[in-house]
Amino acid sequence: MVKTIHNTMSDRGPTNKPYVKLFEEWRKSLLPKALENWETLNEECQQSIIDIHDFYCGLHLLTNFADYSNKSLKKFEEISTAEKIGMKTLSQFSNWGTRSESAAQRLIRSCCNLLQIHGCETAGRPQQFNAYLFENGLKNYLVPFRGNRFNILFQNARAVYGHLTHIQDFIEMYGTGNNLLLSVNADIESKIALAGVRALGLVDVHISIVHYGNFLIVMMYL
Repeated sequence: MVKTIHNTMSDRGPTNKPYVKLFEEWRKSLLPKALENWETLNEECQQSIIDIHDFYCGLHLLTNFADYSNKSLKKFEEISTAEKIGMKTLSQFSNWGTRSESAAQRLIRSCCNLLQIHGCETAGRPQQFNAYLFENGLKNYLVPFRGNRFNILFQNARAVYGHLTHIQDFIEMYGTGNNLLLSVNADIESKIALAGVRALGLVDVHISIVHYGNFLIVMMYL
């Protein structure tokens, strides 16, 4: 039982972090006794067994899952290529974004800023994109990236991947007249970034939308 516990879930109370730390130290002291051939395992394998991942309760699970997903995709991108990805290949964007943000999350966020009605007020083109979709009998499924906290990364990943050909066609038709258009165009041509977006979209379909939907059903009866 000691060996199989790898994850905990708690609320955001300040006492929880010290508790998890104490639990991890206690568990670490027991593992050599609980696991046969502990001494024969290499250091990396031992550490992977020792590590505890602490998630928060309720909808905070989705928030933390999104953070872990971004970190995992960032690592995936680093091991997939030693070259820069997407907009980072363009000199004018060398200082844009943060080092901790994956190209997949950057593409999702940038698409929302460019194509969603509550995105960037100066460089965004939501009216033009909505007009393009309307002419083709389509609906804009992107939602605001900011202020829609819990399931936003996964939900918009699904929307971006679903709109992939629409976004590419729109930019080809409309052009790259500002830096936001240019950055989205560069990121959306990256197969590595798109692989991450697709993975996050699948998480929405099979995991997060189910969890979030169950929460909304419960809230209806509270």
